Amino acid sequence: MIASFAFRLMIARMDALAVGALIALVLRGEGGAAALTRWVRPVILVAGATLVVLFVWRRGLNTEDLPVLTIGFSALALLFGAVIAQAVTAPAYTLANRLFSQ
Repeated sequence: MIASFAFRLMIARMDALAVGALIALVLRGEGGAAALTRWVRPVILVAGATLVVLFVWRRGLNTEDLPVLTIGFSALALLFGAVIAQAVTAPAYTLANRLFSQ
């Protein structure tokens, strides 16, 4: 029952909104895209590794599982936020830009 509330209530899922807000603030701040680009790959590696370890440890990413609700969803938010940041800051000639542009 508590896992269901943690999965559905917005206040429990603020990590994804906070990641998006952080990306927007860094892009608009001093250093802009260069400051964001420096952190994209390390965040993708750490968040991806965290999800793989969690998947192996818990034998899946069940939304009723407490480690998935706490660590897993935050790692997913960081991973997808970093992928979006990579797409936004990628130079025109890169694969990331070609995948995420028109």
